Amino acid sequence: MAIAAIVTGALLVLMGAGFYVGLTPHHFTALIPAVLGFIIFILGLVARNEKMRRHAMHGAMLFALIGFLGSLMGIPSWINMIQGKAAFRPEAAQEQFLMFIVCGVFLIMWINSFVKARKAVAE
Repeated sequence: MAIAAIVTGALLVLMGAGFYVGLTPHHFTALIPAVLGFIIFILGLVARNEKMRRHAMHGAMLFALIGFLGSLMGIPSWINMIQGKAAFRPEAAQEQFLMFIVCGVFLIMWINSFVKARKAVAE
């Protein structure tokens, strides 16, 4: 799971930097995924140490959960975009949707890993 945290963090950093550079004018809020991704990336590197793995992965999951829940603020814009209506700051809505997907997949992978580890301990 440490590698998954590293990849997820890198994806979020690239996504945040890409949207920041791509937006005119630049909005600092586009860097929110990059900040969360950087923290997840660092925690993924820390999780490569066997003694620190549990704590680092729980920390990575906390920040992924923050990103997942924070991205839910874009739901009204997503609905408007699906219906073909104008959305306020559509680029922000697109970035929130991508962050929702990336963090959601990482959360699902972590929950699956957690369940498997608990079953292995119980056996």
